[in-house]
Amino acid sequence: MSKLTIPEQPQQLPAFQWWGTIDYVAALDRMTVAHASRVAGEISDSFFYLEHPPVITYGRATPATDIKPTAGGIPAREVPRGGLATYHAPGQMVGYIVMDLSNRANDARPDIHAYLRAIELGLIAFLNDAFDLNAGLREGFTGVWTIPTADAPAGRKLASIGVNARKWVTSHGFALNIHPDMSGFDRIVPCGITDAPMTSVEKELQLAGRTLEIKPMENWAGQAHKHLVNALQNEGWLALA
Repeated sequence: MSKLTIPEQPQQLPAFQWWGTIDYVAALDRMTVAHASRVAGEISDSFFYLEHPPVITYGRATPATDIKPTAGGIPAREVPRGGLATYHAPGQMVGYIVMDLSNRANDARPDIHAYLRAIELGLIAFLNDAFDLNAGLREGFTGVWTIPTADAPAGRKLASIGVNARKWVTSHGFALNIHPDMSGFDRIVPCGITDAPMTSVEKELQLAGRTLEIKPMENWAGQAHKHLVNALQNEGWLALA
């Protein structure tokens, strides 16, 4: 995994909304309405950033053994997205993206895999820019990872991504661990992965002998938004934003 070169930022950005800390079910209801509105052409591509109170979410294909029976009192919700079990809590940046994948430059096809890779690269650029933290991809896996080391040859996972696309309009998105209480991940098998631990920006900086300067999550979300939009533009999306 090589260090990502951060490209220039686009001049126009699609809709950015900060939802604050919001219950998972309430956020899902809002996202469902936004998805229907985008399918109907009533709104443009939109990015929603937020934090959740502690909650475990899991896609339809998640084995029952991936979630401990009690889950430590943390509520668990089955959700209509790809991906397996994950955990949300304050201190984690969640991004839900409602975007028309068919609206791509040069008549390129609406490729869900290219969309996932763009989200990954946007988050990697953000981590480099905001925290001077190098991260990368892991071949065969979705998400954002630390650079492999001798003590973590598969890397540690910083961000999980789970999306859904109906009528080529996306919903759900990503969860990036900045400084959440990480203990909730002990209640699940995160994304079904057993050979790489979950980590956070805060933990990675501590390992490097550095301290995370805590800022409002909304500020970081605005910074991440620019990198995500730029990465998606590089793949031909958001040309009409």
